[in-house]
Amino acid sequence: MKTLVFAILISFFTLPFAQARYQVRPLDQAILHNNKGVGYLNQQNLKKALHEFKIAAELSPEYSDAWNNLCLTYIYLKQYQKAEESCLTSIKYDKKFASPYNHLATLYYTLGDYEKAASWAKKAVKKEKFFADAHYNHGLIYAKLVDKDSKYYEEAEQSFRHAIEADPRHYLAHYELGNLYKKQKRYEEAMIRYKSALEIQPSAAQVWRALADLYKLEGRFEKAEFALNKAMAASGGKGLDNHLSLAEFYIRENNFTLARRELDKARANDPNNPNLAFQEAYFKLVEAENTRAQKGVEAAQSLYQQAINAFQNLESTLPTPNVYYNIGYLYSRVNNFRQALVYFEKALAKDPEHADSLFSYAVVELSLGEEKKGFKDLCQFLKISKDQLAQETKRQIAKGLFQQHKKSCSY
Repeated sequence: MKTLVFAILISFFTLPFAQARYQVRPLDQAILHNNKGVGYLNQQNLKKALHEFKIAAELSPEYSDAWNNLCLTYIYLKQYQKAEESCLTSIKYDKKFASPYNHLATLYYTLGDYEKAASWAKKAVKKEKFFADAHYNHGLIYAKLVDKDSKYYEEAEQSFRHAIEADPRHYLAHYELGNLYKKQKRYEEAMIRYKSALEIQPSAAQVWRALADLYKLEGRFEKAEFALNKAMAASGGKGLDNHLSLAEFYIRENNFTLARRELDKARANDPNNPNLAFQEAYFKLVEAENTRAQKGVEAAQSLYQQAINAFQNLESTLPTPNVYYNIGYLYSRVNNFRQALVYFEKALAKDPEHADSLFSYAVVELSLGEEKKGFKDLCQFLKISKDQLAQETKRQIAKGLFQQHKKSCSY
């Protein structure tokens, strides 16, 4: 659908087009109205689709397809109780029909009841082994549960793989499998999946953005810019995320004119978006660093404080490791090391393997004379960052510190 919520559902949690199949033989007139409803639904005319499906169900009350399509339409209309009732009625009349099980999984996913959603998705794939969308939905549910417990990784991975086996051209399954691998820091496998998705669907802007993010993680910024421009082209030059990602790239390149242009375009999309505020704060951070390099520490003091204030304003709306890390980094640049440690600790509490925070935390500890703990944390940084190309410079610094102080670390 064209509204934001439904666009998300279509993009990230597949709701297949309405079905036209005949289990219990309905009246010909009921079939006609059902198929007219299918046409309206696929044209996104929900009001007319709902009307046709209701007529079909009234003409042939045991017509499972009509009830299933009513369920789907009610999901789009956010009338969730009616959707549930319609799906259950469809199942009542045809227990072997996989689609209403899958729609119930979609319904409970939308409502945030992931355990119940997983149960219905599992039933859907049992009814139809090669139902690619049901496997995909099953994987997406477990990928959501991964945030609560890492034990769900394997189940999510297998479900996405089953979706691809059932339909090798299911680009969303490739994309979400790539996202899953990225979470696990299996970057090479994630790259393969993103590229597979783009071979199938070259106009998938969200996949180009994901690929760009992966390139940035690896420190391959020229490739990241290429992927971001592809994402921009695929989305018709629109999209907040595209503008923010390009702004970040230009800030890193010290191309402040183009960075400001992209930030202004992002602001036109959503002036109150916290991710926009993050990039504005990051812009101030880089300005402070450049001023320091050109004019000295004193000249940069006010800019550092502006950047600190900007990031601290995000603590309630965007409490991410990167926000906390940047605040800690800024405090370290103005020699407030104790306060820097506080924020690095906050970042690591969110993500114990946040490499930038762990490295900076260790370096500050060493600068404060906390040698034992500092080298322990520095060793941990070397262990977790070994496959992260973007951390190579910091890794060399860390190795140099171990050599300089004649310390050992098995990494």
